[in-house]
Amino acid sequence: MVLFRSLPRLIKPTAFTVVASLPMGLAAEEFRTELDPLMVTPPRLDIDPMDSPFAVDVLDMPLIQRGAQDLDLSEALDRVPGLFTQNRYNQAQGLRMSIRGFGARAAFGVRGVRVMLDGIPLTLPDGQTQLDGLDMTLLDRMEVIRGPFSAAYGNASGGVVHMVTQDAPEEPFVTVRGQTGAYGLRELALRGGVTPGDWNLFGGVRGVQRDGYRDHSESESYSLYGKARYNFNDTASLTTIVNASRREADDPGGLTRAEWREDRRQAAGGNETFNAGEKVDQQRLAWIFRDDMHNGDSLVARAFVGRRDFENRLPFPGGGQVAFDRLFSGVGLQYTFDRQWWGRSSRLVLGIDAEHQRDDRQRYDNNNGVRGAQTLDQEETVANIGVYLENELAVTDRFTLTLGGRYDQVRLEVEDAFADDPADDASGTRTLDELSWMIGGSFALTAQHRLYGNVATVFETPTTNELANPAGRGFNPDLESQTAVNYELGLKGELGGRLDYDLAVFTIRLRDELVPFELAGEDGRTYYRNAGRSRRDGFEASVNWWFWEPLRLSAAYAYSDFYFRDFEEEVDDALLDHSDRYIPGIPQDQLFVELAYDGTRRFAAIGAQYVGRMYADNANQERVGGYALVNARVGQQLSLGGAGDWQWFAGVNNIFDRDYATNVRINANRQAYYERAGAVLVCGCRGDVLMKRLLNFFSGRRLNE
Repeated sequence: MVLFRSLPRLIKPTAFTVVASLPMGLAAEEFRTELDPLMVTPPRLDIDPMDSPFAVDVLDMPLIQRGAQDLDLSEALDRVPGLFTQNRYNQAQGLRMSIRGFGARAAFGVRGVRVMLDGIPLTLPDGQTQLDGLDMTLLDRMEVIRGPFSAAYGNASGGVVHMVTQDAPEEPFVTVRGQTGAYGLRELALRGGVTPGDWNLFGGVRGVQRDGYRDHSESESYSLYGKARYNFNDTASLTTIVNASRREADDPGGLTRAEWREDRRQAAGGNETFNAGEKVDQQRLAWIFRDDMHNGDSLVARAFVGRRDFENRLPFPGGGQVAFDRLFSGVGLQYTFDRQWWGRSSRLVLGIDAEHQRDDRQRYDNNNGVRGAQTLDQEETVANIGVYLENELAVTDRFTLTLGGRYDQVRLEVEDAFADDPADDASGTRTLDELSWMIGGSFALTAQHRLYGNVATVFETPTTNELANPAGRGFNPDLESQTAVNYELGLKGELGGRLDYDLAVFTIRLRDELVPFELAGEDGRTYYRNAGRSRRDGFEASVNWWFWEPLRLSAAYAYSDFYFRDFEEEVDDALLDHSDRYIPGIPQDQLFVELAYDGTRRFAAIGAQYVGRMYADNANQERVGGYALVNARVGQQLSLGGAGDWQWFAGVNNIFDRDYATNVRINANRQAYYERAGAVLVCGCRGDVLMKRLLNFFSGRRLNE
């Protein structure tokens, strides 16, 4: 209680949690030993992170989830250098994520970053990703590649985030999670797994309701995720994945600096008047067949199909309500040859991806939250096909060369069903194709240290919503794909089994960077234009040091010097030159530091995150100040015999109640750039109840193992 009384008087919110999850009593050494043999999967070649010619981060989720609310990915990803997250608290806009600046342009959701879950892309053919159906508590680990990788994944691969859910352990289990807290937070979740015979079954359901930190920010979301793997033999398996989610959320909108100073928790006036917010229903079904053959070759085939029903109310009358019914699907086939070439080991990957997306989109006037007259009716189709190859060759005992190439063709088509006059028909077709390539090398300085480097290209087509035409219906005919070349050099390794590190410097040259803007007289609708040439220079570093067996010091730093090299923009009939201006929405400095005690039965951590200054507009007239947040958490594991293993924990996010911008809306009209946040207190317990223990507890007798 002394701790709570000593907190700043502004810290009023609390969140109490009763959770069930993985066993949490692992010592630090056990975590390190578990990660050593891990093969990361974002490259099409399964590869040891140490030998990868890219900057790769592997996040062990059971460790990260200790004392966390697990409401989105930001708590985990804040420790990855060069990866920046925004919009943690506005559920209507969704978490925004950028890697080395790719994705910073997004008005909502994720752009420019390839996101995958259990080998199935969450990123759609046009490059947009929504994370509203993701349940953090089901994840086992996350793998992050920092930097362009279109040579393997095609469109919108400025970085790759691959999330892997848990498998069911040998002993069946079922767990229940409940959470309640400040701002009307209520959560209930069920998770379980079983391994009968040749099957491995795992899944969970979850519901979360929140009143929100700001006015008009209520939300509720529900999700279901199930994974069933059948092992035909010791090499071949078929995995079926079922995922369904529903979300409704109000949008409080962005505030001007004056409005924020007056009341940081208020909603933008127009957002309440027009009842801004969204409703989403999504279902996804996927299959993955994998055969790891005895000769070292492997075959992977995947297919998925899904539907997304979306309704959105924007804070303006004309065309201020959007609705679409989206159908999406895809197939992929990949074969890996593991051979000896000229006496040197080599792995060659050949593959093909084909994906399709169709949006039946309508717009209506927004009459103070009530649907009015229809203003748009069009069908938007995106079809993408890509073929790729990648090869890893051990040139010498110390040098490994990785080469890759991919050809993509993206066809975008719009059929205008609104126009009565054929002369007014805005239908059209665009075909964008791109050849992407990469070359990378890893040189073993010693057995524990690698010097690596790569040159890679990336391209991004505009998403269907980014192709919105400022002149009216149809696609924007002037918008082109964004392309870039990344040059990177890095050093990674470990010292004495107690310290691992990764250092990287890079420069990225971009053409036709996609930049958001809003039209004068509109409030909230975003359009896009190309920005000539731009450049991104940066440095990233991360280190984990177990300086005493249970104590770990983690740190990550990123410096980002990202600016326009040649960009003239027409604003209100005036031509503005933004050359040598900083690219908005990206902080120049980011620092994460955490000191953690990972004991066998106890854990504690205190961490700090610093986000440097950035700009909210292309002209760099609106400067967003930096901020520093301090977080802490502590917990202990308890064994309750037949009732299973439980763990109590307490934590405080933003201990000193720092008022900061949790989201910055780039180039917003009326300078409504800001969404603010304060402090959050979390406390509760976690448990892991194994099915057999539960049956023993209620039956009073011991079951056979």
